[in-house]
Amino acid sequence: MSSDSGEKLLHRVADSMFWNATLLPIITLLNLAASILIRRTFGLESGVYDILIGITTTLLAYSSLGISQSLPKLLPDLDAAAGPRAAAALARRAGLLRMALLVIPLLLLNAMTVRIAAAFQLGEHGTFLLQAVTVLALGRAVLDLANRTLQGALAHRTANLFLVLQAGAVLTLIVVLLSTGGGIGAIVLGMGMIALVTAGFGSRTAIGVVGADHGEPSPRAKRQSGEFSPGLPASRFWHFVLFLYLISISSYFAQPGFASPVLAVVSDGVQAVALFNTGYQIPHMIAVLLLASFQGLYVPMFTRLLATPDNLRTAYREVSKVQAALLIPAAAGLLVMLGDYIPLIYGQAFGPAVPVARILTVALFVEAFLSLGGILLTTAELARPVLLTQTLIVLGAGPFVLAARTGDLVLTAAIFPLGRLLAALAKHLVARQRFGVRFPWTFVARASLPSLCMVAILIPARPAGGAGWLEALLLTALGAVIVLIGMRVFRVLGPRELDLLERSQIPVGARLLRLLGQRR
Repeated sequence: MSSDSGEKLLHRVADSMFWNATLLPIITLLNLAASILIRRTFGLESGVYDILIGITTTLLAYSSLGISQSLPKLLPDLDAAAGPRAAAALARRAGLLRMALLVIPLLLLNAMTVRIAAAFQLGEHGTFLLQAVTVLALGRAVLDLANRTLQGALAHRTANLFLVLQAGAVLTLIVVLLSTGGGIGAIVLGMGMIALVTAGFGSRTAIGVVGADHGEPSPRAKRQSGEFSPGLPASRFWHFVLFLYLISISSYFAQPGFASPVLAVVSDGVQAVALFNTGYQIPHMIAVLLLASFQGLYVPMFTRLLATPDNLRTAYREVSKVQAALLIPAAAGLLVMLGDYIPLIYGQAFGPAVPVARILTVALFVEAFLSLGGILLTTAELARPVLLTQTLIVLGAGPFVLAARTGDLVLTAAIFPLGRLLAALAKHLVARQRFGVRFPWTFVARASLPSLCMVAILIPARPAGGAGWLEALLLTALGAVIVLIGMRVFRVLGPRELDLLERSQIPVGARLLRLLGQRR
């Protein structure tokens, strides 16, 4: 990679990080607001909504064939090798194939609505609910294609703007429907229609962005014999998408989309589903929010750095440090404050979700620490080690089902993430062997010191009977101040990490750097 191309890549990555950090928090907050409205309106019966989302996820997972997941990797490759017109042709052809594959499972779903509704305890309106799932699955499939296409072109501003519009429209829809007595089925149907409309505009925009000529027109404008699309051999395409499909379908067994239908069938029904998903949602959303700057960047970034091993190892190490510095204090704060957050946000009926949320906080954040190894192996298309480690996730599904049958939700939550944790650790070890990357364990130990100070102060400061809204906000602010002071005192972030924060162009980044006071 030339110095000019490297600087251009860094600029595009930094620009994408800025728009991720600016817009993804808005998307997360809009989605959280929608979830709160549904939980507070329907209580533990909101588990029906979780089951429908789980069925939607299942349909999309089994019909994806890895096509949409392949675009962030294949589009940059093809753009560099054969030009933007060839990349646009790939996006169009892959999109048509993806949607064709979704038709069969949707037809099967609608042919078996009565049986499926009875199995998942969806009640007398089960048929209508599953028909609404059909619309939602279609909309989400197209929206996912458009989003991943834009990510492959490092057009994160455009991708996130469409997601903001979609999330805002969904929240508005939910407010209107709930105020007029609408039920869960109407909400799911409306979400599907909004996704379809947003995806229609997003798809056209994505093709235009990917196919924009930045120089001379590509000489390979037509598909040749043996190619899936211009410049991309069919064997290469099918090998990679099937590889990603196996990853996706095995990862499905460690997602709420799998857990929700299982809990509905083998445990205490919709109430257990609602509690489990509530316990999963807060730590998952916080982790996504904290890593917003890097969302959708890993694969395009690693794709371009694989040819320069030294740069790859440096990027791996420094991104890992910044992620750890963000995730460690957030995890520690959540473990202390979840007992207050969940009843305040969702209502006292969701109090039993607190221990579930604490267990999943530890699991999800540790997995996030180790996730770069798996992303790197996937980007490098090392099928054998990736698929072998993915079997750990599949093997974990059996113990999860057995735990769910006991009706002990805490035990079920403890078993649920074990397979994905073991898989993440195994992938990190393989990436270390293959690419020489190192996870900064020494840095993690140093970065944990401010969080330990925070926990030592917050635990005795919490009211014995639980905090109210004002107390919870004050304790959260106190925890953040303690961490920031601790990071300065213990000199957690060095020049490289601060430079990465600066490159991310996060709006509060300059103030944060001055506060930490460690620039040289």
